[in-house]
Amino acid sequence: MDTPSAAGISDLIGGIYDCALDPDTWPEAMRRICEALDCIMGRLMVVDLRRGALRFGRAWNEPPGVAEIIASTYRGDVVAAVGAAMGDATHDPDEPYVLSRKPGGVNFLSGPVARDWATPSLGWCDALNAIVLRDAGRVGVFAVVRHIDTGVATRREIAMMRRLIPHLRRAVAIGDLLEMRRLENAALAGSLDGLAVGIGILDRESNILHANLAARRMMEQDGPIHERGGKLCGGRLDETAALRSAVAASDDEAGIGRAGLGVPLGGPADLPALAHVLPLRGSEHRRRLLPRAAAAIFVTPPARDHAEGLAAVASRFRLTPAEARLLGHLAAGTGLALAGRALGITEATAKTHLARIFAKTATSRQAELVALVSRLVPPV
Repeated sequence: MDTPSAAGISDLIGGIYDCALDPDTWPEAMRRICEALDCIMGRLMVVDLRRGALRFGRAWNEPPGVAEIIASTYRGDVVAAVGAAMGDATHDPDEPYVLSRKPGGVNFLSGPVARDWATPSLGWCDALNAIVLRDAGRVGVFAVVRHIDTGVATRREIAMMRRLIPHLRRAVAIGDLLEMRRLENAALAGSLDGLAVGIGILDRESNILHANLAARRMMEQDGPIHERGGKLCGGRLDETAALRSAVAASDDEAGIGRAGLGVPLGGPADLPALAHVLPLRGSEHRRRLLPRAAAAIFVTPPARDHAEGLAAVASRFRLTPAEARLLGHLAAGTGLALAGRALGITEATAKTHLARIFAKTATSRQAELVALVSRLVPPV
């Protein structure tokens, strides 16, 4: 199949963003993605790594009974596969996990799911998977499946999936914040004010056209966002620049990439809040929300209790208890020397622990390490 044109890709990405505000459009977006990638089925699900549970969201062209078979017979295998993928600390979040390429060195296609059921019963021979949501113990997976008549994924499909993943992550993150509920212009103020997430709707110059109750409280109580001269700002100049750059780029949905996705906004003595920028002008569906709007910004409240999330990060990167305790202090903004004193260890020992944490998390600076933690442990 030919690669879609630039206009076709842009239209496809616009359909993905429509899903953020209307989850019922996911099946249609999946159909278009699958057609572009020569795949026969699409699925969005959440895996709870702590409880070994699966929660199925939306699907396109899924044979009857498939979700039930996976949840009952092969649940453990799916959870283990996702856990193995999450264990790769060096993996680029925008790189797909392609089963035929043995991600993480694991041959998933020779495992029981494919060998005993998916391939002989359904003809499935490969899948391109994307991790589209991460928090403490919970992982969102977007998957598209290949059929034996088409063969395993080629470089063309992998490159296209790689291009779509940042947009999928943005749409899923915002949809998760909205609890997969549909937003409509007719009840805009009421529907937004009922949400704990702060939402600001902006024009191209970042002027605030509408802010829900949570966003107004954040701005009034010296939270992660502020209002200055009618414009939305972060607490620091670099935060404001990152948000405004993403809003200014919102007309080019296909080119916005990671801009405005998971922007850390400093919270009071805790892990930062995260902001996601959603373009609004790319489709009539989103333009109806507020005609003059260019973008919407979704801001999670600053974290209050992230001990469980930090424990999940420590487990994922196989940190020792001592390394995990040090990471907790660093993630809260404590300097290395002070963290060492708080833990009753010398600065030399703290430096040794930090070097091992850097090696296990594939980071090299404290700022980079803290940014990694803030991405993996979103505020509650």
